[in-house]
Amino acid sequence: VEFIAVNTDAQVLRSSSADVTLQIGSNVTKGLGAGADPNKGREAAQEDRETIRQALDG
Repeated sequence: VEFIAVNTDAQVLRSSSADVTLQIGSNVTKGLGAGADPNKGREAAQEDRETIRQALDG
C-alpha cells in the first residue's frame, strides 16, 4: 500500500510520513493552505488535477 498525502499547505506536507506528498493549489493559496475554505480547496484541486491523476495512476 502506498499512501499519498495531498494538501494545499506546504508546511503540513513537510511533516507527513506518506510515501508521496503532493502540494496542490500553490497559485491559488500561495503555499499557505486553503484555510478550511472548501471553495479554495476545490480551486486548488482543479488547478492540479492532472498532477493528482498522475499520482493516482502510479
